[in-house]
Amino acid sequence: MLCFRLLSTPVSELTPSYRGLYRNEPYPQPSWDADLFELWHKYTSYLGTGNEGITDEMSLDEMRRFEKELSLSSKHSFEIVCISDEYIDLSGLEYLGADIVGAGGYSLIGDVPEDYSGNMQSCKIYRLLYDSKDYLNKYGLIGTLNKANEILKMACTVSDNSLENEDWHIVHLYSL
Repeated sequence: MLCFRLLSTPVSELTPSYRGLYRNEPYPQPSWDADLFELWHKYTSYLGTGNEGITDEMSLDEMRRFEKELSLSSKHSFEIVCISDEYIDLSGLEYLGADIVGAGGYSLIGDVPEDYSGNMQSCKIYRLLYDSKDYLNKYGLIGTLNKANEILKMACTVSDNSLENEDWHIVHLYSL
């Protein structure tokens, strides 16, 4: 399934280059005009329903206009990303990489703890991701499916309660 999201800066300040799913989304501001509120309403119509990105409420042109107007009215820039549960060749779109996300909306990559020097199993995953420099690409995402599968397997077998059971899975992100 393909869906589109409008995302801004990473939620965690510890991952400034991260361009995965765990980023800020548009939120209404008092300075918005009626047009921005209408676009936001269309954008959020299906969020949280399990049908994200599958809407006839907002066209891609409207999403692009929303992105442009948000970027002009905010101190942060926004980008439209295409998300897929499977790697697919989408000509014309830039592949950003793979993210490992949970059902609760968290990202194993984007929600890194400040200190991961301990001996817990989750700390070993974070050291592999952030200290080895072999996993994350310039977008702060995993660059290959093999490495994403390796990290996913590790996350799904954590047994010391150092990582919440989030029904972790891989998603692929593309920039429009």
